[in-house]
Amino acid sequence: MVVQNDFENASIAIDSIALGKVSTVNKLVEAAKIQQLKQQLELHGFELLETEEAILSDAIKTEILNFVAQADMESEKLSVYLTHKLHKDYGVLSKHFSKYNDSTIERYLIKLKVEKAKQYIREGRFNFSEIAAQLGYHSLSHLSTQFKKETGVSLSEFKSNPDLQRNTLDKIL
Repeated sequence: MVVQNDFENASIAIDSIALGKVSTVNKLVEAAKIQQLKQQLELHGFELLETEEAILSDAIKTEILNFVAQADMESEKLSVYLTHKLHKDYGVLSKHFSKYNDSTIERYLIKLKVEKAKQYIREGRFNFSEIAAQLGYHSLSHLSTQFKKETGVSLSEFKSNPDLQRNTLDKIL
C-alpha cells in the first residue's frame, strides 16, 4: 500500500505491483517524477532500482533470502537453486553479484545464516544443534565457528546477552 501510494502521489500509473516489484504503464523518463518517487520511497525505507544490474543483484539477494527461509537447505545446493530460480548460469550470477556488491554469494549466504541463527536463538524454539540442522550445517561446530567469526561472540554468549541485536537485512552487505 505504501509503495502504491508513493507511485500514485508521483502521478505514475502502475500496471502491476507485487512484493519487491512494480511495473508501470509507461516507461519512467521524466527526471522530476523519478526524483520525487525516489525521495518518497526512501522516506518509507524503499529504493528505486533503475538499472538491469541493480535489478539482477536484488533478485539474487531475494532468492538467497528465500533459500535461507526454506525449511530444508540440505536438500538443494544454493547454486542449483539460484540457477533454477533466475534462469541464468551460476557463474554469471556469481560474477555479477561479486562485482555489484563487493561480496561473494557465499559470504552473503553465511551472513544471512548467522542472522537467521540469531533469530532462532532469540525465539528460543530450537537448541543449538537444531538450529545448525535447520540452517543446513552438517555440525554444530561448523555453525559455532562461523557464528563466532561473524559476530565476535559465541552462540551461548549471544543467547545470554539480550543487548546483542540482529542486523537488519539491508545492513548485511
